[in-house]
Amino acid sequence: MKTSNWSIIKVRVIIESTDRQQSWTTIGVSTDIIEASWLALKDAVEVNLMKI
Repeated sequence: MKTSNWSIIKVRVIIESTDRQQSWTTIGVSTDIIEASWLALKDAVEVNLMKI
């Protein structure tokens, strides 16, 4: 059975974070919802650490 590239579904996870002074949004995109969530969460933590 052949599949086309059109049948691949990507999930986008958006995380809104705050440190009580600033807020930011990060996005993770993947064909796997767990991976998309991890990417968004990892980026949110990295953004917060870069501010220190």
